[in-house]
Amino acid sequence: MSITVEWFDTDERIILLTTSKGWTTDELESAVAETRKMSGGVSHHKLVHAIMDMRKGSSVPRNIATRFRKIADTQLPNAGATVIVANSGFIHSLFNLITRLSPGNIMFKIEKYFSVVSTFEDAERRVQTLINNEDSVAS
Repeated sequence: MSITVEWFDTDERIILLTTSKGWTTDELESAVAETRKMSGGVSHHKLVHAIMDMRKGSSVPRNIATRFRKIADTQLPNAGATVIVANSGFIHSLFNLITRLSPGNIMFKIEKYFSVVSTFEDAERRVQTLINNEDSVAS
């Protein structure tokens, strides 16, 4: 499989998806199904965030726009942010284009749940900031 899925942290608050060269949208849907299974099985009642590392598999399948919209439109109640790491300007542009060309309700969900950054450190920082903010509100 060209997309691996695993817990990034021991608290089960962050799932790491890592793409490798040649990944497909079918593999993406399988990976998303796995993240939903993992998110649904946590013992805490906090949001579960994801980091999708596309640095090694930065090419995208042709039908990514349609599949991505479908994924964005069906979020679990405990879904947090998904931060995509891409060192390709093309991925950043494609993400912005998909967002702008999506119907209003799906565009809102993409803007709410998804973002693209250039470095893994930026993704970690963004997700950790969200977790810290959630934890401070809960306490």
